Amino acid sequence: MSWWWWLGLAAAIGAILFVVGSILFVIGGIAAAFWQHRREEARRVTIRLEGFGDFTSTNDKYWSGEVDGKPVSIETDGGPPLSEQLEALRNLLNDLPRLTDVARAHLIAAGDSEGCLRDVDAPGEFGFFSLHVKDALHFTVDMEHPDDPNGWYYVVFEDGVPLWSGRDD
Repeated sequence: MSWWWWLGLAAAIGAILFVVGSILFVIGGIAAAFWQHRREEARRVTIRLEGFGDFTSTNDKYWSGEVDGKPVSIETDGGPPLSEQLEALRNLLNDLPRLTDVARAHLIAAGDSEGCLRDVDAPGEFGFFSLHVKDALHFTVDMEHPDDPNGWYYVVFEDGVPLWSGRDD
């Protein structure tokens, strides 16, 4: 047997090991994601926030729920939201029409320079999607647009002012 035969055999074995290794890697990733999801579900906690309804968390840091049909999330340092955060949430929800207008204006003004409005024909049609609250001055307004059903847009407010924005899938 010549060295070409051995080289071909080594290449074939290498290719088989690569394919088998790739399959095992993918299966391992799927299994890890499955078990992580199971662990998160086992840690799921639901609390009732007076005046707001039920909020759920799997990590004791991000709490999500709906208030008057609007998706809302609250970020804490650990544990349930503090009374100051609930008061900030109440004030932000009361001011939501104005905040939505400010977020829409910021997206329109900054969107073209950031390239995130490429699929949007009528920028004025942005509508409220959800609200993420850290405190009264640090929050994010998420927006949706009928021309872009696969994406959502966000405007990050710091010190109560829209600081930056972008698009996510």
